[in-house]
Amino acid sequence: MSEIEEIPEIRLNDWLGYFFFPIGDRAHAGICLCHLTENGEMCVSNFPFDFPDVRAAMVNPNLPLWTLDKEDPLTLTPSLICKGCGLHGYLKEGMWAPLPRWIPDE
Repeated sequence: MSEIEEIPEIRLNDWLGYFFFPIGDRAHAGICLCHLTENGEMCVSNFPFDFPDVRAAMVNPNLPLWTLDKEDPLTLTPSLICKGCGLHGYLKEGMWAPLPRWIPDE
């Protein structure tokens, strides 16, 4: 029986954090952004990084990928949009920079 390794969450503030997720041999293939919605419910979005091995592992090649500009402190481009709740912003220098909430076209 193998042990499950706990993945540490990195807290950005009291309602927002992230942890890295692996794909294949790459330990930091993207992040899961964990946050509270305006209703106080937990929401999670995945943001895979734009690396050739990550791209090759994608089931849907049309999904977007993010550029890992810097791992520590974390900086990603372009902005992050949660398709579940509309949270929108940048992760720059390990800090969350909010943008207007994303509202899907009806």
